[in-house]
Amino acid sequence: MGLPSSPELREKLTFNLINLHMKDKIFKPEEQDRCAKKVFDGALLTLKYFFDFLTAKLWKSLLYRELDFEGDVLKHPEYLQEAYETGKEFALALRG
Repeated sequence: MGLPSSPELREKLTFNLINLHMKDKIFKPEEQDRCAKKVFDGALLTLKYFFDFLTAKLWKSLLYRELDFEGDVLKHPEYLQEAYETGKEFALALRG
């Protein structure tokens, strides 16, 4: 038995099958922490390969969770302080 010939029915069936398959895999509380710890891994890996292509090296990364909306960083003065100190370090490193 193949997929239904109607595009709408096929799309609905595919969506429902994906939902059924993923229902048990997403939003498990015990896995949220594990996934949250890896939230930036893909972006960092992409940067690493991009810089490898340019024969450059990632000097430092400032990646923070819980910064989803405008003004969220104001709730974390330690993030702002680290960004400020890193900017000073970077400026000094550029001067040589």
